[in-house]
Amino acid sequence: MVMLIMVVKAFKLKFIPALSLSLLFASFFVHNASAASVSLSITCDKSTFSSVNTDQSTCSVQAASSASVSYINAAISTNGLSVVSISGASGITSTSDSSHLIVSVPNKTGSFEVATIVVKSTKAGENNTIQLINPVATISGESPTSISNSNTASIYTKSNETKLSALSVSNGNIDPGFNPDVTAYNVQNTSSNQITINATAKSNKASISGNGTKSLSCGQNNFPIKVTAENGNTKTYTVGVYRNCNTDNSLKSVQLSTGSISFKPSTTTYYISVGNEVSKFTITGALNNQKSTIKYSPSQTINLAVGKNTQKINVTSESGVTRTYTFYITRAGDAGKSSNANLSSLTSTSGSINFNKDVYDYKITVPYETKNVSVTAVAEDQKATVSISELPELKVGDNLVSIIVTAENGANQTYKLTISRQEENAAKLDNDSSLVGLVINDQYIDIDSSQTSFDITIDNVIEKVNVVAMPSKVTSKAEVISSGDTIGDKDTVQIIVTAEDGSTTTYILNFSFPYETATIQVEETKPINYLFIIIVAVISLGLIGLFVYLYIVNKNKKKPIQNPTNTQQNPGRWYNK
Repeated sequence: MVMLIMVVKAFKLKFIPALSLSLLFASFFVHNASAASVSLSITCDKSTFSSVNTDQSTCSVQAASSASVSYINAAISTNGLSVVSISGASGITSTSDSSHLIVSVPNKTGSFEVATIVVKSTKAGENNTIQLINPVATISGESPTSISNSNTASIYTKSNETKLSALSVSNGNIDPGFNPDVTAYNVQNTSSNQITINATAKSNKASISGNGTKSLSCGQNNFPIKVTAENGNTKTYTVGVYRNCNTDNSLKSVQLSTGSISFKPSTTTYYISVGNEVSKFTITGALNNQKSTIKYSPSQTINLAVGKNTQKINVTSESGVTRTYTFYITRAGDAGKSSNANLSSLTSTSGSINFNKDVYDYKITVPYETKNVSVTAVAEDQKATVSISELPELKVGDNLVSIIVTAENGANQTYKLTISRQEENAAKLDNDSSLVGLVINDQYIDIDSSQTSFDITIDNVIEKVNVVAMPSKVTSKAEVISSGDTIGDKDTVQIIVTAEDGSTTTYILNFSFPYETATIQVEETKPINYLFIIIVAVISLGLIGLFVYLYIVNKNKKKPIQNPTNTQQNPGRWYNK
């Protein structure tokens, strides 16, 4: 019995500490098993901004808790973003500022929204962030406790950089020197036909258009260089390049397949005669400046018809100005056969034609009521044949009639008549296309209405000839036309007079020089408005006559007399009668 009691006592002394320790651990695990689980997260409705300080994003703060939450506090940290406003969620009171989130929660559990934070960007071209730091929550009946969270949200703001960091050209230098804030530049006096523009954007996220290799036309060239930022903003730089171009549009020499000429670069009209056996003619021009271009019309080699043939060389300078050299090649006809392909007359049933066999283009105007016109052409040589193109009913406007005269030996010449039909109810216009006179180097030449060709002889060597054409009507206009910039012996000048209604008459001036080397420059002078001169003269004479009349009347009203009663008191005094 005693032994049993001693064993029991010994067992009790050992078991009590162990039991107490077990109860302590059990109590700890029970307590922690009942602790609340709380977390926070933040998400934003936009992940990308296009503009700094303009675009905004609304970020929602969400809480999740297994126990009743009454209070949440967290610091707000931003990078490249600024807080615009903070507000508590529905039913939740916020006392927050831009750097702290402080909300009072009415003992909520589960998942719920805590607050809304609106942010905007302050930095472009970066991933900007908003973060909740060291969040703390208060569980009902317990002390504040730290909570876990997914507390960072990112918003990327696109770059708005539109400037260049470098700008240069391959030929020459830009003026002024490059400055990212200066948008207009010039490159002066380059002779190259192309240039390369090199441009580098300040931001590697920007794109550039308009740079690269450019073709240069003569004169001023302007090239826009457009920089487009990542967010779509643009900035345009302009590079102006002035290209110096060759203006020489002359030939150095001319080679003919048959015959020869005394060529001068300044003389643009030449006459060449070849025998009947020459059926082809080739002309080759050598450029005075290799940057110019040469074009043959109709071609470099032509088939010669019997009689007059025309071949032209058009020389265009690099600057775009063209000079035309004209060669008249006359091929002889068969021996014993006539080469006369001229008309002796050209008439129409409506409209007057001032015909000259050496003039090949005519124009007449007919009223709207005239729908049909008959044209009659008579060859100067009875052995020649005449062909007139078919003339259907006239349309309103210009109608072309071609008259081809073929000589006995096959030579041919084409005359052209343009018949202009007026519109319905058109006002009647004057059709007088004649000249009243000509002045050649201050020498007046009277005009016979039936004469349209004049021989002009220059007796001495002179540098220029002034041609003044005087239309009969002030409503007409005269145009002086020469075959080139200069003319020489046997050259002709045409004067085309156009009446108010469009009808024309062509006058021919045949120049003759005593020296083969003499050349003259033809200058066109506008006709004098004689009606205006007459009106001014009449008005002037009228005013002069009026002044003379007033002077005589005033003089007759006054004369010096002496007082008959007292000549000593008022000698020589003026009295009105």
